[in-house]
Amino acid sequence: MNSSWAWWKHILGVTMLLANPTTILGTQDGLVDWNFIREMSSIHQVKQWILIFERLDSQKMSLIPLIKKIGIPCSIISVQQTLPVVNPNRATMALYFGNISSEAFQARFSDPCSPFLTLWLVQHQSGPQFESALESLPLQINSMLLTYQDLGHQLQVEEVYKIHHTHKLVQRLILGHWNPTIGFTWHVSPNIWSRRSDLQGFFLRTSTLENRPVITYFETGCSNSSCFKGVLADLWHELQAIMNFTYKLTTPEDGEWGVELSEGVWSGIIGQLANDEVDISPVDMLVSSARNKVIDFLPSLGPISLRLIVANPAESMNWTAYLAPLTWTVWIGIGLCILLFPWVVTFGAKVLGNEPTQDSYDLQDSFKFVAGAMLIMRGWNPTPEALRNQIIFYSVLLGGTMIYWHWEAMIISYLAVRNVALPFESLEDLVENTDYKVVVQPGTAYVDQLRFGNTEVLRQTWVERVEPYIDSYPSTKVEMLDLVLKDPSYALLDEYYSLLFYERHSKCEVLTIPKDYFRGDYAFPIQDNSPFKDLFKYHIEILKERGALNQISDRYAPEAQVCPDLSGKSLGFGQCFTAFVALLAGLAVASLALILEILHQQWAPPKSSNRLDNDMLNKLYEHEFQLKYHQSRVLEIRQRLKQSET
Repeated sequence: MNSSWAWWKHILGVTMLLANPTTILGTQDGLVDWNFIREMSSIHQVKQWILIFERLDSQKMSLIPLIKKIGIPCSIISVQQTLPVVNPNRATMALYFGNISSEAFQARFSDPCSPFLTLWLVQHQSGPQFESALESLPLQINSMLLTYQDLGHQLQVEEVYKIHHTHKLVQRLILGHWNPTIGFTWHVSPNIWSRRSDLQGFFLRTSTLENRPVITYFETGCSNSSCFKGVLADLWHELQAIMNFTYKLTTPEDGEWGVELSEGVWSGIIGQLANDEVDISPVDMLVSSARNKVIDFLPSLGPISLRLIVANPAESMNWTAYLAPLTWTVWIGIGLCILLFPWVVTFGAKVLGNEPTQDSYDLQDSFKFVAGAMLIMRGWNPTPEALRNQIIFYSVLLGGTMIYWHWEAMIISYLAVRNVALPFESLEDLVENTDYKVVVQPGTAYVDQLRFGNTEVLRQTWVERVEPYIDSYPSTKVEMLDLVLKDPSYALLDEYYSLLFYERHSKCEVLTIPKDYFRGDYAFPIQDNSPFKDLFKYHIEILKERGALNQISDRYAPEAQVCPDLSGKSLGFGQCFTAFVALLAGLAVASLALILEILHQQWAPPKSSNRLDNDMLNKLYEHEFQLKYHQSRVLEIRQRLKQSET
């Protein structure tokens, strides 16, 4: 009789499903309404089902094609079978029809695939055995176990979870009620993390390190805001006020942030998280793909970038002080003009002819004329008389005068402002043109980014400028800045924004090279697959949307860098020593020419020549012309005197 009734009940459910699906799935306790299951699937965006029975028979297996006709992929297993592998990116609901206190169900709930299920739906069963079974389940804060209870005219839906699987206390919350007429009615917030915000004082194991301004001060063993300060410390305490957790700060024994020592083995805070020594770290950890393999990250809290930092080279020798007012492209243009225009001047004066002053414009004189006009605004005598040559002549003078005026105006302002000449402009410039060593904080992601760099410059920097010295590098930023100041042959590669909060920077003892490297984001690191990840993620995003993070950051504005204003004060030797270099270079070249000339006169055979120098000939011609002119004037005067006497 009972078996016959079970069969007819199954036929009834299938018939109603195909005709007007309102009920489905005959169980020992009655029928489960199909519309209820469908609405639970819709609320949680479920795309496939797993039906789990205490006993599996052909009648239950026949439900698969019927459910698939409705558009729901479905698997049916017995509670003794392991869960099928599910796609974690496809929401899946497991419906269990049976006693949850059975060992078989406890095993299924603990299957490796269970965490990938979006939802467990089971029927509420009264009695202490049911309550005890819930306590023994490995529930977490992110577990989605719903129970439904038939109240006659409606179904009551509760969610069941624990703060942590180590807790015995089971949290039970009535989500709402469902009836066939109006569907499901929420009694609490539909957002799971809004209604599960209270961690009820749960203790979180934490680890941190100082890094201004995000962590400006902390004490080991600290558990409140009086001994834990900074931008991220304040954010951490905002989360604590919302989520009601407790904590105690620790630090990694090696004092490092975390680098990969060998395959899967990490140092520092990363190693603590990967080894289940801490739950979460309130610190600004740089997000990287390598770290993501062993830990997780919460939402980004801001961008991060690195810059090279050097000791202020204010008194260093400035080799380009007199060249800096004009760019290198301008100097190249001036050089081309000095090389090309003399040929044009000489061609117009001597080759084309019709130029009375052509003897003053041979190629050597033309080079002197053009170089003097372009560099020191020097004129030339005599001026050409032919129109075409006058145009070239005055064009060179005008262009040279304008360039000189530009250079003169800029050199005055350039030397008055006293710009500091940085020793290099980029990491590439450092590697190719200097002997600087690069200081990197040991145990940080910056070490790995250089060691496993994706460019030749990064790898060369690691091999030549970092690796041979890294064992001697200090571990704190203050000590690294002191090293750069003590030995100017070091350049520090570190986070730029953090540097702004150190006294060495505000007093202008160190300067940054204005080029960013390794742009990325920083975030709180958390254990891989942590049950608290989504809860923290939700509240961090809410605080960011409300502008709480920006408000906290505004309270920690850095001091402005104040460098001594040397404008109007006496120039140091380092600013103008290139002028002395030019004088000494000219003296050296002249001395060398004198020595060569003396040697040439002693060793070279004497040359006979009847030709006089052109200048001497011109002077003789001029004197002869003047002599003849004066003689003619004397004769003319004598003739007039004779005429007057007669």
